[in-house]
Amino acid sequence: MRRRAGWGTGSSPILFRNTVIVNCDSDGDSYITALDKTTGDLVWRTARDEGASWGTPFLFEAGDRTTVVTNATRRMRGYDAATGKLLWECAGGSMISVPSPVATHGLVFLSSGHNLIPQRPIVAVRPEDMGDITPPRGQSQTQGVAWSHREGGPYVTSPLALDEYLYVPSDNGSLTCYEARTGKVVYGEQKLGGRNTVTASPVAGDGKIYVQTEDGECYVIKLGPEFEILAVNKLYEVFCASPAVSAGRIFLHGRKHLYCIGK
Repeated sequence: MRRRAGWGTGSSPILFRNTVIVNCDSDGDSYITALDKTTGDLVWRTARDEGASWGTPFLFEAGDRTTVVTNATRRMRGYDAATGKLLWECAGGSMISVPSPVATHGLVFLSSGHNLIPQRPIVAVRPEDMGDITPPRGQSQTQGVAWSHREGGPYVTSPLALDEYLYVPSDNGSLTCYEARTGKVVYGEQKLGGRNTVTASPVAGDGKIYVQTEDGECYVIKLGPEFEILAVNKLYEVFCASPAVSAGRIFLHGRKHLYCIGK
């Protein structure tokens, strides 16, 4: 499997019923596959006309159908999780597609971008749709796309979709909030400190947002339409992995240590 610039893989496997689904995009033979989680036997495999991508697929349930949503450069796509059949696709990704899809209010949000690349899309998809849902040139909506922006997508971090809002971090240490249903900017590019770099994806817990910077600062942000930094906690280590929240504790994986923080 040929990976661009030797970057390696980034997509994690996901579980669906008795299968493990793995997205294998490379600058060679790309495909998505489902394997029996007990035996490893092939359940289905679908070829993808795609270059390297790094986002983890997302499972979206609507009615009696579960869709596997994948992010990529040439096409963002939805597959039937049971059969691997392509259900819908949407063009318009960035040259480098790293963030994983997220969802709230019946919409799945796909995003990608880099500060040096003009195309940095955010696309809100209705994943129960079918066929090619790409908006025509000059338009930002179709029946399958609730809204889209050509700019604003993150580079490595995945957005946080929660309740009414979509929170999108940038690698240069800022946070933007959108109305999930409409794409309207609620607040734009609020800086987190002076010159911070953010690689870890934000997480939510206890009614707050946690954004971990590479330099070891964890910003605690107020949920909702008003931007407010509630606290900044410093650990003297490099952090690139996303925090995890469980049982009232937050877990932080630094370059040398694993931290568990709670009451």
